[in-house]
Amino acid sequence: MIIELDNITKTYINGGAGIKREVLKGISLSVEKGGVLSIVGPSGSGKSTLLNIIGTLDKASSGNMKLDDKDISQFNDNQLAELRNQKIGFIFQSHHLLPQLNILENVLVPTIPLKDKKLKELSMERALSLLEYVGLKDRMHQLPGQLSGGEAQRTAVVRALINEPEIILADEPTGSLYLDSAEMIGELLSKINKEKNVALIVVTHSLSLANRIGNIYSITNGLLKKD
Repeated sequence: MIIELDNITKTYINGGAGIKREVLKGISLSVEKGGVLSIVGPSGSGKSTLLNIIGTLDKASSGNMKLDDKDISQFNDNQLAELRNQKIGFIFQSHHLLPQLNILENVLVPTIPLKDKKLKELSMERALSLLEYVGLKDRMHQLPGQLSGGEAQRTAVVRALINEPEIILADEPTGSLYLDSAEMIGELLSKINKEKNVALIVVTHSLSLANRIGNIYSITNGLLKKD
């Protein structure tokens, strides 16, 4: 299994009032290499919190998690950052492209920590190949402000793939797009999952996207169940 969660909980405490809010309640989940699932649920149900814990951007209050058979509970911040850079690609509702960089430069941002010159060269080749894969190679020297919302999000998808991750985590990846662009991104994510054997977890309000991705789970009141 590429992802294993065992009885994960997450509790937030209001510092002033001391009031506890339990967001996730004993969630267990396994995802195999190349597996896929979509998670739906109302706002505030814990979808993004769960995704952030899987992506090591947040820590569970209790429970255990393994990524690629590694128990990450004892990893320090530097080890977690290295793990994220090597294993996980993130796609968010807002593409978060750097406005002063062109598309190619934005795609290559996650490769900055690489010290090996050969790997840097291979990253450039991979960036060009991926931009062609998503139909943006002819736009690679343009700035984000010159792109449509769908094109910007496709760029974000390429950026997520540039370091050849084993896992893609997508948080409302079509939430800010018009219908046609949203359908294109959904189709692209499914294609990447199948053709590149990358595990894919998508959090979404969109039942259309969830149905396209498949293997639907719902989260309500901090509890996850298979639909």
